[in-house]
Amino acid sequence: GGIIGGGIGSGSGANTQLAALVVVLSLLAARVGTNFSAMDERDNNMFEDFGREMLRPLPPNAKLIVKGDLITNSARFVQRCQHVRRDVQMVDMAMLTYKWFIPIQGPNFPSFTWPGTHYHPYEPTGFSMRGFLDAQFAHDPKAPIFLAGGWHDEDLSHQGAYETQPYGIVDRIVKAGTKLKPRSFYKSVKLALPNLTFPSGALAKGGDNRYLEGRWERVVIKDYFGSHHKVAYSLLMFGLGVAERHQHMQQTGRPPPAKEGEDAMWAFEECIKLIDWCIEGHPDPVPPYFYRNLGICHQRMWGLKPKRESHDAMIRAFRAYVHIGRGVDRALSAEAGFDAIASIVEGADQGKYEA
Repeated sequence: GGIIGGGIGSGSGANTQLAALVVVLSLLAARVGTNFSAMDERDNNMFEDFGREMLRPLPPNAKLIVKGDLITNSARFVQRCQHVRRDVQMVDMAMLTYKWFIPIQGPNFPSFTWPGTHYHPYEPTGFSMRGFLDAQFAHDPKAPIFLAGGWHDEDLSHQGAYETQPYGIVDRIVKAGTKLKPRSFYKSVKLALPNLTFPSGALAKGGDNRYLEGRWERVVIKDYFGSHHKVAYSLLMFGLGVAERHQHMQQTGRPPPAKEGEDAMWAFEECIKLIDWCIEGHPDPVPPYFYRNLGICHQRMWGLKPKRESHDAMIRAFRAYVHIGRGVDRALSAEAGFDAIASIVEGADQGKYEA
């Protein structure tokens, strides 16, 4: 009887455990089913594509200086693991600061010249970025050098000697004062702009976006649209420079060159197209300077050829910029020019037709 009783008791316990296991597995399966779509990254190739598009437009055997985790690691991955553009010699700005890097790794970058023991402008045997670039251009004046990730914040030695022009995700380093020829510049750089295919929901507006702030994917998205805006900004600065020179010439009684004025008008028109595209595609929040620069483009267009649609488009862009500065980003209201833009918007609300 004891054996029978024990057998029945063991069976009942096993059944209970089995039932509990089934319940637990069912709950786990339900959670997996509920959260799978949110965690499914099978279609996410953003980092690989970003690295490929960074290297794709560079000329053969280009020199590339990189800075930052996303920039460095995505390009290094496609180069080393997928054998993409192995001809591009890419040096990491952070690694150059170590004294062991040049003696050990320097021979792997034969196209580069090393003017010191390591990258550090404030140490006796180190070199500044200006010194580094001087050495590269002295060795081969025609070899293009590109920068991805920007200059080092604590080394401003390049100022007055070198500047950058956008070239897709990267920038081309040129001598300071290099004149921008807007039409030929845009023709060449347009082919260098990145073309990425994003996973479903990556560019969704509002709170439905798949990749919110804090995700590395959001950094890719920002850099993608930022690379397009850089081109627009270059065109804008060209147009503003022309407008300033022409205004000075008119004040001194000299007729401004008609061709240059036509180029400025063309630059503003292309700038508007680019920034409109950026605003339409960028997930929320759209960077406020997109709206500010778009408004300035329309403002200058209206000044060159006064049309009601240019004025109205200017006000719409400036209104969006002011709305952000008086709402979610109060620090924006402290920027230079914010009050002047706000005054233009307020004037329009009062029926004034001015800029």
